[in-house]
Amino acid sequence: MTRTFELGKRNILNKISFGFPYIILQVRIFLIGSFLARKRCFKNIISLFLGLLFVVSPDVLCAQTSQSPWPWNLKGENFQITFNSGNDFRPSVTSNGEFYFVVWARKNPSGYDIFGARIDKNGNRMDGDDIAICTATNDQTFPSVLWNGEKFFVVWQDRRSGNRWDIYGAFVTPDGAVGQEIQIAAGKPGLDQVGPVLSFDGENHLVVWQGKRNTKIYNIYYFSYVSKDGEVLGKPTPLSPSLKDETSPAVAFDGENHLIVWQDKRNGKTWNIYGTRVSPSGDVLDQNPVQLAFTGNFDRWDPVLAWSGHHYLVVWGVTQQNSYNFAGKRVFPQGDVLVVDTLDLTIQGNESNKAFPSILWDGSDFLLVWVEEPEGESKIYGASIQSQYIPALISESASISTPGKTTNPYFPGVALLGDEALVVWQEGPGADNTWNIFGQIIAKVKTPTPGESNLKSGQ
Repeated sequence: MTRTFELGKRNILNKISFGFPYIILQVRIFLIGSFLARKRCFKNIISLFLGLLFVVSPDVLCAQTSQSPWPWNLKGENFQITFNSGNDFRPSVTSNGEFYFVVWARKNPSGYDIFGARIDKNGNRMDGDDIAICTATNDQTFPSVLWNGEKFFVVWQDRRSGNRWDIYGAFVTPDGAVGQEIQIAAGKPGLDQVGPVLSFDGENHLVVWQGKRNTKIYNIYYFSYVSKDGEVLGKPTPLSPSLKDETSPAVAFDGENHLIVWQDKRNGKTWNIYGTRVSPSGDVLDQNPVQLAFTGNFDRWDPVLAWSGHHYLVVWGVTQQNSYNFAGKRVFPQGDVLVVDTLDLTIQGNESNKAFPSILWDGSDFLLVWVEEPEGESKIYGASIQSQYIPALISESASISTPGKTTNPYFPGVALLGDEALVVWQEGPGADNTWNIFGQIIAKVKTPTPGESNLKSGQ
């Protein structure tokens, strides 16, 4: 049982989401200058922008925005990954240490399907044709992928039943061979299971998604595990049953347990970020979900996280005074207590709206990428965060998508390969009125100097 203390006023969060054709997420989407609810077509995504716990922690995580240089260089130029005559959306990317594997959803005449491509360390496609991972009837969307040391595991939401969304997955070998599809979770008619994400503990895969509690409310669910052999272990378990919506899960593994975070509207007014741990045996370790943010009566949404070997860094969007920016927290698992810093790490940089974050640990720093709209034009940006120091060092933000050459880039993902990384995103509509997947290789060149900051061990 987690011991917790309430150190501040309860706050709940906001959701930036999006409409996907036939994706019944029933959550809200924010656009610059407008609000768009449950949009039916990706072609209309033109300007997307958008427990009572608090733990005892003597450390305060402050931000020093733009106090260190951006420690990555662009390697070459932005390059196109897909050349489909239809539309390709919402990429996810991972690496096996030798090459990258990118997956996405494709709009075909018969519906949405899941495809992938292997990309070498120089950004070249290794496959002549895209790898068809799932082309079942009706729609398959929102893929997520990871490498388990032997194979790639891809999961997605699937509407082959015709009346609900379910969760499916499949393994893909390093040479691109696709294994048999695995049904991971099936909802009752009208009770959709959507938005799956993944982590891996060295033996099994933890699949997390949001599922409908009833026809109106989404809760966060997890599946005990899927083994390396594709065996589904246990039954879908509600992670945090609530009478209010819980959406947008993210998950990472720290070597002992998984931490799952999500946006939660349990106070009925605003969205906040909550989290809980799940053991490799499927036990929920924090029966009362941990509230991660306390100050300010405004919305927080779309969390992402990564593990440094010392602490998690959880980053989320913040809606405040009609602007969209990022904040975050360090989280320290310590026995039966989940320790959270007392103040938010503010990641602002400039006044442009920010959305759709993605994060990884590169071995020395956290790499955060996102979408930003300076001067009304969306771009992919990145920043390096050294949160092991107090105050934290946040590098300059740098444009990853090429100004003047990219068109409406959204939904970035990032994966590490040695001292380089591949950032991917969807972009369009192009000259042929289609959306495709693009990428950029970046290379680590310099670690920011901490200066007078002190390295903290986490209390």
